[in-house]
Parts: sequence; C-alpha cells; structure tokens
Amino acid sequence: MHHVSQLITPPSAKSGAQTKNENDAPPTLSDKQVGQVWQRMASMYGHRWTSNYGIEDDGTWRKGLAGLTTAQIGVGLVKCLKRKPQSGEEDWPPTLNEFRAMCLPEKIPAYHRDYIALPRPPRDPELIEKSLTAMREVLR
Repeated sequence: MHHVSQLITPPSAKSGAQTKNENDAPPTLSDKQVGQVWQRMASMYGHRWTSNYGIEDDGTWRKGLAGLTTAQIGVGLVKCLKRKPQSGEEDWPPTLNEFRAMCLPEKIPAYHRDYIALPRPPRDPELIEKSLTAMREVLR
C-alpha cells in the first residue's frame, strides 16, 4: 500500500499548478495531478470508473476538487481503498461529492466538541443550612 503522500504528487513551481492569487481563487490541480487521481481511481475500480467518468477528466473533477490540498486528496484515496461495499453490492466508485467529502476531515457532532464550563454559582452557607435542615425534617 502506498503512503498517502505518494498517492498524488504535490504541486511544483514547474507543474503548472495554480496557487492562490490576488482573486483568492482556490488552488486547482495540475493536469498531471488530475491524471494521477484518474489513474488511482481506475486502478481501484477498473471499468466501473471509466464507464462512469471516462478515460480522462472533462474538467468537472478538477473544478470539484479545487481548494483541496494534495494531502487531503491522498486521504480520500486511502478511504476509497478501505471502503467496503454493503453486503451483496459491488464496490462502485464514489461520486465527486462523495469523494470530496472523503477528502475532508470528518465533522464532529456538537455533543462531542469541547465546551466551555459555566462558572460555579456562588455558595451561600445560610441557604445550604436551610436546605439541609428541610431535608432532614422530611427524612425523619
């Protein structure tokens, strides 16, 4: 199995990859990098990939993956390798939206996020004593 960084070659100054410019356009993949993604997907999914998406990108995937780093795309490719089809189903390649989601970090539900604890309420010794006395009376 390849290391994530080997799944797609990072952009270089001579590769023609675009970087953020004054318009803040998201970086896009070079022709070579899109070709590498295509090769990886075709090697994983065979005819299922090429019958769905063709032998090369028509520009849709390049646009759809814009803004992702090569490391993120590598993560998505590794997730494709580890993905298991539902029982009885064939392993079909992901759609562009599914693959983009596989490249991005998983969203953590709000109930798993760190929270900021509220400050403790001030302690009132008189109120505590009154409450304890009332409880003792009920328990007798």
